[in-house]
Amino acid sequence: MSRGAMLGVFAGGVLALALFGHFGIHDVTLALSSVGWSGLGWITIAHLPSLLLAALAWRVLAVGARAPAFGAFVCARWIRDAAGNVMAVAPLAGEAVGQWVLAAYGLAPRTAMATVVVDMTVEMASQIAFGMLGLALIAFVSSATPGAVWAPLGLLLMLPLLGGLIAAQGTFGESVAAWLARRFGGRAGRSLLRAVR
Repeated sequence: MSRGAMLGVFAGGVLALALFGHFGIHDVTLALSSVGWSGLGWITIAHLPSLLLAALAWRVLAVGARAPAFGAFVCARWIRDAAGNVMAVAPLAGEAVGQWVLAAYGLAPRTAMATVVVDMTVEMASQIAFGMLGLALIAFVSSATPGAVWAPLGLLLMLPLLGGLIAAQGTFGESVAAWLARRFGGRAGRSLLRAVR
């Protein structure tokens, strides 16, 4: 294990202990004991179908790129979700870890990153659609729901983000990368331009 990976594991452990201390070890253990081992098992089983479907959809994106076996995508998705939950304060940490896992299984790093970006785009679009459906159902049941104004506003704010993510995957993204490469130059700029092409 590299020094950076060991440092990351150590930092994660320290962060976990800090969270336990902040929220109270007693409260955390009480919550875990109320669920019990069987409850954790059922939660895992309930999560498994969505994990497998997400991994299968992710593998479809790597078609024609000498993609690793389906199990590699299941492993990458599982680790990606875990890293995203554990390192929630670091934006895109889970996605970066998922890309790294796929590259470790033999998928070309650029292809792995491209599949992560497309997967994120589809995931964001489906979350917006799912959120709108949920809001419509809530409005149908009760119009006096707390957050009835803020939730649609939040979904509307996600639309420009989704548009930007889609635009970045086309020629617009390549133009921005070329401008950044010229602006900052050097090895980092050339690497950025190579990554988007």
